[in-house]
Amino acid sequence: MIQIPSDEKNDSFPPIYIQDSGSSISYELEDMNDVKPGVVLTLLNTTDNEKLMKNMELQIDTLKSSMSKMEETLMENLKQISSSIIDSVQSAQTAQTAEVAKVAAAAAATAAAAAKPSSNNSDESKATSSSKAVTTEKETSKATANTHNSNLDAAALKKEVEEIRHELVKARQHSSDIKKNANEKIADALKLISQFQSLSTSSNSIISNPYMENCKKQVSEECEELVTRIDDLQDIIEALKLDISKRGSKPNKQQITYVSKEMTLTKDSLEKLSNYMSSERKNWNQRWQAELTAVLEEQEFFKEQETIVQLLSEDIKSADETYGLIVKCCEELEKNPTLLNPRSLQLPLPEPGVSPRLKE
Repeated sequence: MIQIPSDEKNDSFPPIYIQDSGSSISYELEDMNDVKPGVVLTLLNTTDNEKLMKNMELQIDTLKSSMSKMEETLMENLKQISSSIIDSVQSAQTAQTAEVAKVAAAAAATAAAAAKPSSNNSDESKATSSSKAVTTEKETSKATANTHNSNLDAAALKKEVEEIRHELVKARQHSSDIKKNANEKIADALKLISQFQSLSTSSNSIISNPYMENCKKQVSEECEELVTRIDDLQDIIEALKLDISKRGSKPNKQQITYVSKEMTLTKDSLEKLSNYMSSERKNWNQRWQAELTAVLEEQEFFKEQETIVQLLSEDIKSADETYGLIVKCCEELEKNPTLLNPRSLQLPLPEPGVSPRLKE
């Protein structure tokens, strides 16, 4: 039974890709009739890179919408300011025109009244005319002052309008520059996203597996270390064997203790390596199924390592047997010192470091 992994959050299955045997190109499976004997099917899970790319695309879309809203808000505010300034200028001009018309009407009425004097009240008419003339002059001067002030206000408003228009042009230019830069950044980001997507679906990314590389490195280093350690132990045991069998000398306790300690450490290391390879064998098989193009090479590598481990196990077993015989001989020599004569000592010691498989 093949278990298809699914996304727990979205409750969706990963896409299934089928590899064309002729061109070795993988494409998403859409028609089940394309599944034929001998074709290669691949399941692609949603990786962290794809999630990151989707998040980047979402943030880019949010940035676009925010910039559009900011531009619309800025344009509306500028339009409101322009309309309010124009309304203020128009109202000021209307008030100025009404004031000038009022002054002109008052001056015309004064002139008409002064053109009709009578003989009976000539003095009174002159006094009235002079007072009206003074009043007209005051009103005229007041209207002139108001007109001058209105002209100043209109000039100031016009200058302010021109400044606002200039700022509006600068704001539009700045907004267009920001929009252009944002579009360039978005285009670059989309290009990088497409490159990441192409890399995530390529065969090289499937072959290059850091987990498997670390496992290979660990197994290779530990095997080399065990080979060196067992070779050293075999040399020491061979020297002890020669001392006992040919020279008739007794090894000291420090040598025996050192060899015993090294034998224990070597056995533990070999057992740990064997357990590690046994426990990781399932994970290796699963990854071999995913890495279709590299499965033969990986299996060959680990078969060689297993052969080395098996040979090392046989070597350490042979060395252990030889070491056991040496310990027994040492015990016998302590009990019977007369046995130190090399002619009277016959030890059936096997050759250390030679496994039965190598003899075959």
